[in-house]
Amino acid sequence: MTAPPENPVTVLESSNGPFERVIHLTGRLTDEQRARLLTIAEKCPVSQTLVRPSMVISSLADVSSAVPA
Repeated sequence: MTAPPENPVTVLESSNGPFERVIHLTGRLTDEQRARLLTIAEKCPVSQTLVRPSMVISSLADVSSAVPA
């Protein structure tokens, strides 16, 4: 058995398909306010993470710091 690479890197180029988000707004809002809130939602950190390719760096924890089962 060979040891895994020290820091294997996985680059995720695409997702399994589109995500659909439906935003429910309450209160009296103008069309401009509603459009602005949608724009803000599309720029939030979670949305940006989902639409960009991601790099996942994996490593194994030090055995001496593992919590006993």
